[in-house]
Amino acid sequence: MHDADVTTYTIVGLTEGTSYRFKIRAVNIYGSGPDSAEVTIVASDIPSKMDPVSTARSGTDIVSSFTAPANNGAAIDRYEIVIYNKGISAYVEDTSVCDGTSSTVKTNLQCTWAISYLQTTYSYAIGELVLFKARAYNVDGWGA
Repeated sequence: MHDADVTTYTIVGLTEGTSYRFKIRAVNIYGSGPDSAEVTIVASDIPSKMDPVSTARSGTDIVSSFTAPANNGAAIDRYEIVIYNKGISAYVEDTSVCDGTSSTVKTNLQCTWAISYLQTTYSYAIGELVLFKARAYNVDGWGA
């Protein structure tokens, strides 16, 4: 390229998760300047939007399960699983029960909640639908 006004360039056809190395240099009527320092960039993006969290009763517990989304070229480091707190009408993260940084949660993709805990902490009654949402995080940031 030789357009003096161009300060960005888009490269298409990169392979997701692959590292690419770049250098740039300026060119004018007198020739090329020195190369910049090399920079390495991984072709990746935030994780995809997750599917809805599913719930199932297991004895005196509720199990919230989720499916890992596409990582879009960068490994998923953690999850955020939030539960709807009826007492304050808002979703909250409860890492005492469901810590998305835990290797167990990241491997099993589920959390187990005692029904008695859901009743006393979040004001759920027997038979009510318990609401959860989840999102994933990688080096590029939080997915939807």
